[in-house]
Order: sequence, then structure tokens, then C-alpha cells
Amino acid sequence: MDEIGRGTATMDGLAIAWAVMEHLYFAIKCRVLFATHFHELAQLRDDFPALHCSTMDVVMDVCLSCTVCLFPS
Repeated sequence: MDEIGRGTATMDGLAIAWAVMEHLYFAIKCRVLFATHFHELAQLRDDFPALHCSTMDVVMDVCLSCTVCLFPS
């Protein structure tokens, strides 16, 4: 899921993203890659034991004309 809550007021967007994340974790219990600009959501890792927070770099490979995601090792 990418940028949940984007385009709303900051606190509204954070509330939407937080609620979606809680629902995915507790109700649906699915795996999801959740991309967001709300750094406050990283605090959830303290309350959700199976939650793993990570970052990645995204670069454009001009030779291959494609996007490359670089996950941390």
C-alpha cells in the first residue's frame, strides 16, 4: 500500500494511515508492504510485535530505464 492518507490534512492523513494499519494487523492479519511518509507510524512497532519497520532507497537505472528498489541488508 502506498501513501495512505496522502493529500489530506496532516493529522487526518495520519489518522487514516494509522487506522488502516491497525485494521490490516489485527483484523485481516495479512502481510503488506506499507509505504508512508508518516514517520509517527514507526512507533507502532512497540505495540505490534510482528511489525517490522524498514526503509529502502529507490533509484532510476537510466541504462535499463527501470526503477530499482534497494532494500537494506
